[in-house]
Amino acid sequence: MRKPWGTPMQAQTDHVREDISLVTALSRYLDSDNEVLRSAAIRAVATLDGDPDARRLLLLEALLDPDPDIRGDAMEGLRGIALRDDAETIRRSLEGDPDREVKLDAIDLLTQIGDLGSTDLLRALVRSSSDDRVAWEAEGSDWEDWLDIQIASIAALGALGVTEAIEDLLAARDDECGQTLDVQVFRALATMGAEGTERLLMLMDQESGLGRRRVLDSLASADPDALLRHLETLLSSADAQLRGMAVPLLDPDDSRARALVVDDPDPDVRRLSICHFAPVQPDLAIIGLSDASETVQAEALDHLSRPITSELHEALVDNMLAWLQNGGSALATTTARNLPLYAPNRAEGPLLGLIEDTGRPLEARLAAVASLAAVHPAVATSRYGALLANPAQQVRVASLVALRDRAEAGDMEALTVLHEAIAGTLPLPDRPTRERPEQGGPDLALPKGEGPGVRRIRITPDGDIVEDAGRDPEAASTLDAILDEQEGGSEPELAENTPEEAGGKRRKRRPVEGPDEIAESVALDAMRLCAGLGVDPIGAAILSRCLDPVTEIRLTAWVALSSFCQVAGKYPEAMAAAQAAFSDPEPGIRLAAFSILTLGDLAPDVLAAAIKDSDALVRAAAIRHLPGEMAVELIADDALAVRMAACEAILSFGSDAMIGAAVNRLLTAERADALSIVLADAPHALRMAAITLSDAHLSPRKALVILQALANRASVRNADGRPRAEPALS
Repeated sequence: MRKPWGTPMQAQTDHVREDISLVTALSRYLDSDNEVLRSAAIRAVATLDGDPDARRLLLLEALLDPDPDIRGDAMEGLRGIALRDDAETIRRSLEGDPDREVKLDAIDLLTQIGDLGSTDLLRALVRSSSDDRVAWEAEGSDWEDWLDIQIASIAALGALGVTEAIEDLLAARDDECGQTLDVQVFRALATMGAEGTERLLMLMDQESGLGRRRVLDSLASADPDALLRHLETLLSSADAQLRGMAVPLLDPDDSRARALVVDDPDPDVRRLSICHFAPVQPDLAIIGLSDASETVQAEALDHLSRPITSELHEALVDNMLAWLQNGGSALATTTARNLPLYAPNRAEGPLLGLIEDTGRPLEARLAAVASLAAVHPAVATSRYGALLANPAQQVRVASLVALRDRAEAGDMEALTVLHEAIAGTLPLPDRPTRERPEQGGPDLALPKGEGPGVRRIRITPDGDIVEDAGRDPEAASTLDAILDEQEGGSEPELAENTPEEAGGKRRKRRPVEGPDEIAESVALDAMRLCAGLGVDPIGAAILSRCLDPVTEIRLTAWVALSSFCQVAGKYPEAMAAAQAAFSDPEPGIRLAAFSILTLGDLAPDVLAAAIKDSDALVRAAAIRHLPGEMAVELIADDALAVRMAACEAILSFGSDAMIGAAVNRLLTAERADALSIVLADAPHALRMAAITLSDAHLSPRKALVILQALANRASVRNADGRPRAEPALS
């Protein structure tokens, strides 16, 4: 007979509704001596769709189970259905259950139901382990266990808004074992409304260094209404972060906006101010254009109200053209995005120049590609075609997207460029290469110490390793050596001025892609991006790459051809090619070929071969074209993808007889994962599960399969109702 860890609860299960057959069936397993069955049963109870009171009472009773895992599962199952009337029972678990995980779950649950009756206990657990009223596990782990409970109690007091506990929280920072609890305490204070915020502001004056930064981070998450009560304190603070917190608290038409934009010494505060106030006070954006900080200028440019005066327009355009050439990443990117709005007839050349300048920030160059669409008169399609030779793949992809959009709108020239890009016939300019002269190596026969000494070498911008003949190492002085180290080289020819290329990563580098590699990359990207156009030139180009000797190109082409056919329908040339490709050794190609063949009259021999294919995804795809009876035969397949596809096929027919056969087969094969899918969607399967579980002669092993399937049925589907691991072309 099981012996619970504490005194039996008052809550009983007498009120469980008799019409919930699964509850009745599960109850006998909740009293089983088999811990594995009890654990699965309690997790199954938590997923029931019936009367929440029935579930709640069963879960509350399970809080007395001798197995800590089961008690933890029960506490987890109470989330969302526990009532404030259950607080005493849950609190008793916090005090009497020695398991740390159960205690943590209990604290979370008490917080969730808003139980202020637990305040004294939580405050006590913040101060100490409270051994006089709280049970703990084996001696030696008390401090570690209590530390986790202490942290959870701190968070709970904050979430419950127990301002009386503020001093307890602050005292917890002085941990006798040296544990730092600043972050947890400050976060809790930030959730305590005005009083907690006030205490954090006081701590700002007391803390320094890391502690002060932690206070600031916590204040940033405080309730805006609580911060509003301290608005003047924030605005007058010497700390820029505090002033920045004040900005969104002000009304957009506040008269103090101008002072923040013009006079605040911190550029981030000025930038935030323009973002907040400029929509209502547009003159502030004009002021921001002259700011000393480029980030502020960029924000101002984004918030500039149009139309603008002719005098401002002329000066602005001149400045924007200069910013494209010389501005940092933020300003150049914003300028590239906005230039067509102010100078559509002058933007093409500067934008193209920025795109081709590999020394400029990549983000700005990508913004320039996107902005070309707004240039007037429209940029010639050939310009986009030329960008496909750009050394940056991101630029090439952005250009392909623009070409695809033009082709979709009926631009035949764009369609031709895409056809050539996919087929690999698009002419791309060759990049110059250099012949490397043969260079002799050192004479290994010379005795040590003889010969020319240590070689001084350098790497040229083209990647060649050459002797450094600029200076005789014997004649170089120490001062010369120091000056050599201090002298900076020229700007890298191909380095991107982005954060990931800053500092030590900004090196002279040689492009790793030549014309052939770029053409291959363009073809791959074009196939992925343009298959959905569904027009013959694209289909023909993709089909031409389906026999490519490069596996990646061939596989990408087949996946793209499959996508193309889903849009274009039966494409005779593709159908013929797919028939031959269905025997390809590459499983991804067989899958794509089968997908194409299903658009026509699927031959029985092809379907039979697909059902027996060595690849699980091919078999799964084939199941969708089988009668439901045949899907039942495959529902216990070794591969999860196949089992899930079979479940979907069977459920789509909705026959109780077929579902019953599937349940029996899955139970025989002990496939709890697939059974979960059937139980999640078929009421008949649930009735079968209840009846089967009520069978006194059911083996524990079969019972466990059903219980696990019931427990997992809520987690086997995506938000849109499909199985999580539904096979897809890849």
